[in-house]
Amino acid sequence: MLQRCITLAWGAVLALSVGCAPAAKPAEAPEKKAEPEAKAEPESEPEAAPEPEVEKPTKPPSDVLVQNDTMFSLNFSSSEPGRKAEESCDKKHANNPKARNQCMRAQRQRIKEDVLQFTKDDQGQLHWTISQQKGNRLIRLKKVQFELGKETENSIEIKLKGGSQRSLVIKIPNDYTIEVPNQAHGTLVYDAKVELAADE
Repeated sequence: MLQRCITLAWGAVLALSVGCAPAAKPAEAPEKKAEPEAKAEPESEPEAAPEPEVEKPTKPPSDVLVQNDTMFSLNFSSSEPGRKAEESCDKKHANNPKARNQCMRAQRQRIKEDVLQFTKDDQGQLHWTISQQKGNRLIRLKKVQFELGKETENSIEIKLKGGSQRSLVIKIPNDYTIEVPNQAHGTLVYDAKVELAADE
């Protein structure tokens, strides 16, 4: 009996010692290696917008201007007075298309210099002829001699002869258009045409 009690007591001591044993230390997670910081890419500079190409004729402006078989007809809507008239007539007659057209027609009729021609005669003299168009007929308003002056890639100076000699610069943006300064109306734009009719 005594031996049995000793055995039981010894078993209890073993049980207590096992129960009080320190818990196993949990395995520590391996340390993470610091990742190298990604290098910031240098900001690329925005590409500059390409500069618009300047329109210019494919031949010398003097050759565009002086052509015996070509006349230049007024392009009213592209001219300075045409743009001003359009703005004014649109404002005055916004809700009346008929009145607006009459307004534009009246402004157009103020300009008599409908057709220009720059020619060279058999003696090499240069002539500037200004005409008004009446239906299919051209009525000559003025004809003056001139000389060519300073020339750039898209303009030509002409020097008028006779009376009070003066000069003016005509812009030539392309092979088919000229821009002529006019004291009374501002800059007038003309388009190249084949000969329209004989002067009277």
